[in-house]
Amino acid sequence: MPSARLLLCALLVLLVHASFAWFLNRPEDAGVDVPSGKLMSLSFAPFREGYSPLEEVFPPREHVEEDLRLLANKTHSIRTYSSLGGGMENVPELARKHGLGVIQGCWLGYGYMDNKKEMAALIQSANANPDVVKRVIVGNEVLLRGDMDVDRLIGYIREVKRAVKQPVSYADVWSM
Repeated sequence: MPSARLLLCALLVLLVHASFAWFLNRPEDAGVDVPSGKLMSLSFAPFREGYSPLEEVFPPREHVEEDLRLLANKTHSIRTYSSLGGGMENVPELARKHGLGVIQGCWLGYGYMDNKKEMAALIQSANANPDVVKRVIVGNEVLLRGDMDVDRLIGYIREVKRAVKQPVSYADVWSM
């Protein structure tokens, strides 16, 4: 009889343990984490498999538009990292078509002339599309990568600020 009691106690302990495990691990409805059903903004680079900015293989306009059409139901605006090359010049126009705002980025690096071309494209885009381009970002993680010093970056930011009406910012990791 003692082995029957031992078995019964073991089953009871197992049942209590399983009940607690089930109770503590039930799925819970967390509610809607995005009240409007859309995110405020998403970062956007139109590169799919087979395309690469490093290899200068850029997507056609149709693919960029298709991506923006899909994103229009998920976000209010997009943030780009560049304003030049690979069809990025078309992003504000295509975003407008799909009801998206744009936070237009400008890729900066080591090359002075490349930086000037990027900034010129950013300024042109922001001024030509003020209804869509809501903000501009001059540089992305330039300080983190060590591509330029702070004074040079500040000079670029001031140059863009003088040329556009939108708010101007810089993007980097929190530790910079």
